[in-house]
Amino acid sequence: MRVGLLSDIHGELNGLEKALGLLDDLGIDHIVCAGDLVNGSGHNDMVVALIRERNIPCVMGNHDRDAPQNDAFIRQEEDTANPRFRRWLLKPATLEFLKALPRTKELTIGEHSILLTHSNMKGPMAYIYADSHPNRFTYILDEHPVDLVVMGHTHVPMHVKIHNSHIVNPGSVYRNRTGNMTQSCGIFDFETMQLTVLDLRDGKPLPYDKASFDEPLP
Repeated sequence: MRVGLLSDIHGELNGLEKALGLLDDLGIDHIVCAGDLVNGSGHNDMVVALIRERNIPCVMGNHDRDAPQNDAFIRQEEDTANPRFRRWLLKPATLEFLKALPRTKELTIGEHSILLTHSNMKGPMAYIYADSHPNRFTYILDEHPVDLVVMGHTHVPMHVKIHNSHIVNPGSVYRNRTGNMTQSCGIFDFETMQLTVLDLRDGKPLPYDKASFDEPLP
């Protein structure tokens, strides 16, 4: 079984459509999203509408969390706010959807358990990379002993293996913070327990950061 992975879309409708097209062409039946649907490009309402139309499970990213407050500020200060921010104004249905997103979401797909979280699950959202301290990963699995954790937030693809569990980040549909500034989505194959990160420009695999903690941790 393969699961399609999205994160950090940031209103990038063209990138989202490319990602969904790639995953559909590859016959991926299950797609999940690790948050940050809005703020970046100007098609926030349409991105949220497409996620809802496709019934893609999603969690709240920090930009989703802040969207209602940002929207209220722009409307209040409309005469003096920078006009470029007005493209971030959201429809009421979009705001209600973002407000209702959970910070974490556990799913069972087939025989496999999956946790979605934009970043760490408690306190301020932190940046978690493949070379972060092992405790960053083990505390997630201590509270949620799942087969797969799907994260976002860093815009840097990664795959971290801890014993029989895997923590992955598919990178950003909007823009990765890597040297080549690619846009990407991911596929996790539960048969091979491998992550594939796809370049949205041509559908070809991209390299990503890896780490493995199979020995007992201090």
